Amino acid sequence: MSWDEKDWSNTYITGKPERFGKSEIKDRGYDNEICHHIKLYGFDVPCLSYPVELDRIAKSFGVMIEYRYLGGEYHCYDYRDFEPILSKKEIEQRDLVQETYNIVSKY
Repeated sequence: MSWDEKDWSNTYITGKPERFGKSEIKDRGYDNEICHHIKLYGFDVPCLSYPVELDRIAKSFGVMIEYRYLGGEYHCYDYRDFEPILSKKEIEQRDLVQETYNIVSKY
C-alpha cells in the first residue's frame, strides 16, 4: 500500500426499528426493517480481524451486523430471528448505532 492510500471499513446494521434503541434511523429496508451504514475512511481506521464485540452486541440487541475491512472477508452476525438478550426497557435506554460505531472506530 502506498503512503497516500487510506484504509476503509463498512459496517451495516439491520433489524426491527424497536431494537435500535435511541438511534434515529430513517433508512427503510425490507420487511419493515431498517438499515444503518457506518463507513469509515482514513489513515487511522482500525482493523478488527475477528470482531467478537460485534457478535456480542448483535446478539444483545437481536439485529444483524455485517462488517468488512479493506475488501477482506465479511463478518456477519445475524440474530434478527431471535429475541434480544436485553429487555425492551434496556434497549430503549441504549443507542445501538453509537455503541457499534464505538467498536468499529475503537474510540
